[in-house]
Amino acid sequence: MLSVTRNCVYLSRIYNLQAMCLRFTMKFIIVAFVCIIGINALSEKEQWLTFKQNHGKNYKNIAEENYRFSVFQNNLRQISEHNERYTNGETTYFLGVNKFADRTSDEFRGMLKSQKINLLNSEDAKLNKLSKTVEAAEAPVDWRSKGVVLPVRDQGDCGGSWPFAVAASIESQNVIINNVTEQLSTQQFIDCYGPQVDKCNITGDILNGFDYAQDYRLLPESEYPYVGAQSVCTADTNKGIVRAYSVFVAQSSEAILQAYIGKYGPMASTINADCIQLYAGGIFSNSSCPNTINDINFALLNVGYDTSSDGIEYWILKNSWGTGWGEEGYLRLKKGDKELGINLRNGLPFIYR
Repeated sequence: MLSVTRNCVYLSRIYNLQAMCLRFTMKFIIVAFVCIIGINALSEKEQWLTFKQNHGKNYKNIAEENYRFSVFQNNLRQISEHNERYTNGETTYFLGVNKFADRTSDEFRGMLKSQKINLLNSEDAKLNKLSKTVEAAEAPVDWRSKGVVLPVRDQGDCGGSWPFAVAASIESQNVIINNVTEQLSTQQFIDCYGPQVDKCNITGDILNGFDYAQDYRLLPESEYPYVGAQSVCTADTNKGIVRAYSVFVAQSSEAILQAYIGKYGPMASTINADCIQLYAGGIFSNSSCPNTINDINFALLNVGYDTSSDGIEYWILKNSWGTGWGEEGYLRLKKGDKELGINLRNGLPFIYR
């Protein structure tokens, strides 16, 4: 019965049949039957048309569209094969169609490589220290339930995840310390940190963001809105509403990471995102995904940790790929095994009073 329920969950996410499934929750067998019949009724072409409409996809010519459709078909097969394993209890997460479903895995990794985080050496950053005797808070901790995590954003085609992770972490501290709920400008980081580059595939690091926030006041999103491309910096920092410094947590144990998040709030975290292209839900765990410092290429916001009903501990990570990716924009990542290099590079901001 559990496998049937899981089957319905991932199938309904992939093909937007959630509402249909929910109407039949009293009959698990009927639920599965309705979902499967609905999915089989959708041809790959119909799914392709729905995908293009949902994600605003337009291609320059018929040759490109035909190629993208073939990539989409291959990804559908990968999703189906993986989710069969999920149904059989062989894996703890499932895949689904999202805005990256028309890209090959090589193209997805290439996108991440083009915006690969340019890791600063510890001696090059303005580092601040916390006591190493921080006591871990009891699980679970989910800062969303405390109202200090702002909505998921979508960075679009702009290749800079670290400004979103840094802004999100400072936003949360601004709520915790000042009781101010205000989205901060990610465009300010993109335009005003470092040299101008090609479009907005800006290399950088969460430490770059925290260094900038230590030197300059950050503007609200309403004052300096996101446009999805790098431009000349026009930020009037006199209108900024907050400054912050960071505590840098590097090459640490996940226990230390848990202690900081549990006591002080969400942290900007970095991972290797190569393997999460089509993640749709569940607790991600894949030991074949590289997790060394040289593999780090993406930043998110770590908002807490919890344990599943079957005893799997996990991190809760807020992404910046919109709510159509993952679990309404979130990734649950298995905790304790250094998955995706989650323990290697994290930053916790503190607000200047």
